[in-house]
Amino acid sequence: AGEAARYGVQSMEIIKSIRKEFLQIDTFKALFFTLTSGGLLIAYAFKKIKSVPTYILLGFLVAVELFGVTNRAYKNMPLGNPATLERREFRQSDISRFLGQQSINARAFALGQDSNHYSYFYPTISGYSAIKLQTIQDLREHCFYVNNGLNWNIINMLGGRYIISPGRLNEPFLQGIASDEARKEILYINSNALPKAWFVNKSKSFPAFKDMLLYMNTLYFNPAEEVLLLDEPENNTTRYSAEGTIQILENTPNTIRYAVQTDKSQFVVFSEMYYPEGWTLTKDGEEIKIIQSNYALRGAEIPAGNYTLTMDFHPSSYYTGMKIVWIGDILMIFFIAGSLIITYRRKIFTKKND
Repeated sequence: AGEAARYGVQSMEIIKSIRKEFLQIDTFKALFFTLTSGGLLIAYAFKKIKSVPTYILLGFLVAVELFGVTNRAYKNMPLGNPATLERREFRQSDISRFLGQQSINARAFALGQDSNHYSYFYPTISGYSAIKLQTIQDLREHCFYVNNGLNWNIINMLGGRYIISPGRLNEPFLQGIASDEARKEILYINSNALPKAWFVNKSKSFPAFKDMLLYMNTLYFNPAEEVLLLDEPENNTTRYSAEGTIQILENTPNTIRYAVQTDKSQFVVFSEMYYPEGWTLTKDGEEIKIIQSNYALRGAEIPAGNYTLTMDFHPSSYYTGMKIVWIGDILMIFFIAGSLIITYRRKIFTKKND
């Protein structure tokens, strides 16, 4: 139904015929490989063919099928020539060139797009991923757009410093700096975007995330000054001075380091998605609790002093799984070696008896 709404009748007929042709070709190929390999296995089961020729022929069929699939993909995607692929799929423009020269400690937001085009050049808020967290999806569905307009508080707290729009925007905090005539887009700098981490003046508690999201869609929400937490009792407020500095020193996918300087304990909000499975925050080796903040972000209460905060991603499930895989591989090698030794000894024993 979605395709029928986007394409005309003639286009839909062409699309259907192409899909039908692909289906027929792939079905015949599947039947050929299934019948051929099945015939080989049946012949082997009835001892019409020996094991070594069976393995060789099966391996040949697998190789032919893999080559066919790879060759089809290679013809459609010039993976052997990255420059050609980039020119075709990710054509450079004044906007992408500008983004590519910026620090990665901010994000871009392409209005009204689920395209991942700009994600190739720069970290983005927009774009599509089938494995995104539910918290991100909830923000997209309920908080990005309010009353037929952008919820700039949400864009600011997510670090949306670069705004890509299909038309002109007249907000006073936006400055146009580049454009793409082919895609008919304009790039703006958002001066109100918040950094990767900042101190807040107060925390405000909510009994449920639903209430928190509703508050985030109001004009009262100011992410630069307050952090929203899930806690009882409702509307409980804690004050902080927000004095001092926190600056990012290192930003990699698995490790983020911050330099902290403050004379009093503070609450810091990190413009990073909250994900409790594996992320840890430490100060001089001492772990600090990461708190779910503003529904989707990370936050923490930190002590006074001059020190370095380190946020590491070290999921125990991954490393436990890797250990299990290694143990399984070692056991498999032992089983194979043991079976070969047993087979060899049997042959030696049989020859001696003969």
